[in-house]
Amino acid sequence: VELPRYSILYREGGGAASFYVLIRGHLVQTTLAGDEKPPLTATRASRGVCFGTESLTGMPRLTTVTAVEDATLLRFSTEQLRIDGSGAVALANRVFETFVEGELRNMNLFKGLPARVFAQVVPLFQLEEHGLADSSIFEEGDAGDKFYILLHGRVAVVKGDLTLAVLDSHAQDVHDGHPFFGEMALLDGAPRMAAIRTRTPCKM
Repeated sequence: VELPRYSILYREGGGAASFYVLIRGHLVQTTLAGDEKPPLTATRASRGVCFGTESLTGMPRLTTVTAVEDATLLRFSTEQLRIDGSGAVALANRVFETFVEGELRNMNLFKGLPARVFAQVVPLFQLEEHGLADSSIFEEGDAGDKFYILLHGRVAVVKGDLTLAVLDSHAQDVHDGHPFFGEMALLDGAPRMAAIRTRTPCKM
C-alpha cells in the first residue's frame, strides 16, 4: 500500500480486518481521548514496524493512524484469521522475541554468539515502557540487574548534576541496532556508575 502524505489509513473505532508493516515513512497515532502514542517510523534500511494487530482478535481500531509523509506499507488481511486472547499473547511474544534476536545480532556486544546461546538469552528480555519524561530508569549506585535496549525515545546518562550523554533511538544507524545501556554493571558486577533518566516517553 502506498499511503500519500496527510492521508488517514484508518480511524479509531473502525472495523479492523487487517494489520500492517510500515516499510518506509512516518505515521502518527492519535486517540479521541488525547492519549500520547508513539509515532511509527521506518526507513528502507529497517526491517519494518508492525502495527494494527488488534485485527487479530476482532477488536475495533484503537487509534487513528495518519501519514506525516508518503509511506509504504504491507497490508495483511485477517478476514479468515482470528485468534483468542492467549493466542494473541503467544503471537505478540513470538514477534517480540524475533525482534529482540535481530537487535542483539546487530550489536557488537553479542557478535559471534552461537544460535543455542541466543535461544537462551532472548527470553530474558521484556518490554518496559515509561510514559513520562524525567522518570528514573535506575540511579547511580543501584545494583546492576538489567541491561536495556532503547527502542523508542531519548534518555540521559546523568552523574550528579552533570549530563554525560543523551541516547536517542532515532539517531542510531539502523545497521548498528538500537542504542543500549546498563551492560557494564552486568559485566563487572559493580553498582551503577551513573543514573539514566528519560527525556521523552520511552519503550525499552
